[in-house]
Amino acid sequence: MTVYIVTRPAPKNIKALVIKNEGDVVIGVDGAIKDLLEQSIEVDLAVGDFDSLEDLSLLEGLKLKRLSVDKDETDTAHALKLAINMSPSKIHLIGGFKGQRADHFYANMALFDHYPDLVMEDTNTKAMCFERGIHSIRYEEIVSVFPYPEAVVSLKGFKYPLEMYHMRPYDMIGISNLIISEEGLITVHEGRVLVMCVREK
Repeated sequence: MTVYIVTRPAPKNIKALVIKNEGDVVIGVDGAIKDLLEQSIEVDLAVGDFDSLEDLSLLEGLKLKRLSVDKDETDTAHALKLAINMSPSKIHLIGGFKGQRADHFYANMALFDHYPDLVMEDTNTKAMCFERGIHSIRYEEIVSVFPYPEAVVSLKGFKYPLEMYHMRPYDMIGISNLIISEEGLITVHEGRVLVMCVREK
């Protein structure tokens, strides 16, 4: 089972990213409920305090998890907790990049600490957390590798390779790389990294 958590800012074409098969679950977070319903995507669970959902009538007939406005986590973080409790094989967070709330984007990046297997994506960006091991990646545009929060990393098949490089917290050496072979190999010898694949257009 795959759980899709859709949050704002949501992609214009959510259906391109939410490939729902039988048994999969779609969780809509707060204002993203409107985006999902406008694109005729069935919402299995609506989560949030709904302070960014202007038309509360959209919630009629939906299964709800209503949260308090006063809380110590974001609506998206709570939705992730609910998704983890469903014991899915995969969790995809759709949306949550860019937007007017840079603080929410930062909070979304912290979610990988709670669920490293999370995949976060929108139309132009895909973010993943890689733990110890060898990871193969194929991508035609920008690939950035950041320590999360610290890692020893080797990069092969990239324009800017690395060999057993110790990425300390906030190290920017892995930004804006390109795969120049059939595949790029990211070996995490210690720690873990956050990998972001970005299309410029």
